[in-house]
Amino acid sequence: MAIDPKLLEEACDWQAALAGDDPDWEGFTLWLETSADHVAAYDIAMGLDDSVEAHKPAVAAAMPANDQSGDHAPVFRRRGIAAVLAALIAVPGALWFATLDRNVDIRSGNAPTEFALDARTRIALDRNSVLRHAKDDTSKIELASGSAQFEVDHDPSRRFSVQSGDVTIVDIGTRFAVERNGTQTGVSVAQGIVSIQLEKGGSWTVQAGQRALVDAGNVRIEPIDANTVALWRRGQLSYRDAPLSQVVREISRYTPQPVLVDPAIAGRHFSGVLTIGDGRALDKNLADFMGLRRVQEGGSVRISDRP
Repeated sequence: MAIDPKLLEEACDWQAALAGDDPDWEGFTLWLETSADHVAAYDIAMGLDDSVEAHKPAVAAAMPANDQSGDHAPVFRRRGIAAVLAALIAVPGALWFATLDRNVDIRSGNAPTEFALDARTRIALDRNSVLRHAKDDTSKIELASGSAQFEVDHDPSRRFSVQSGDVTIVDIGTRFAVERNGTQTGVSVAQGIVSIQLEKGGSWTVQAGQRALVDAGNVRIEPIDANTVALWRRGQLSYRDAPLSQVVREISRYTPQPVLVDPAIAGRHFSGVLTIGDGRALDKNLADFMGLRRVQEGGSVRISDRP
């Protein structure tokens, strides 16, 4: 595919902007969704960044003296893509996608963020979450930690999958959310159908209005309100008859300190909606709602029964 050099220039500008302190994810998403050429241009820009980094000495030698500086890695961002393309041509064996074995990590900060992964996939990433994918392949995503919602356009010819621990979620076109809390993975489907597959074997189908919880090889599928999928996007967590052990594990991703639950009450069930806020009051609100005791224990908080 022939890419307009001006489009490549824009892609490089976006890559530099997203690496800054205040990335405009909404603007980038709108730009990326403009056309398939925009997606291809951004892929090339990512590859160029790696090629320049991997061949800094040769690139510096190939460029005109007045284009050199003490920091060559981001040279194409400052001086424009044309000069770097010319420099790369002069480097024997230099490839745009020379580091295919490296991964891209996408990390959120203290607030959820939304972006387009490619022309087909849109993602909402919860706070304090990490996604990972190979630089040359956005069809296979790993949820390293936290939560994310995926909205995938229908394309029978292309499989999209999310890895969470030993669980693989396979989708052709739907909207679903994945949560990873330690060894536990939750998969909630708002639209369509997904298949979950375990590394040790076994496959289950999860439909819209269902949630699958997988922990230590055990799979439990339960009904949910499809409107509550990824409710964290609106600053809330919704539970219906959920074991307290599960609730505590999930709210610990938002609280300043780890939250533990006394094994004697871990099997009790909770139904309700918790407001996340800044996370500081989540464990207290949960304990108050259930009439339980909240005790500070060193660097963690324990929820137990009242005496």
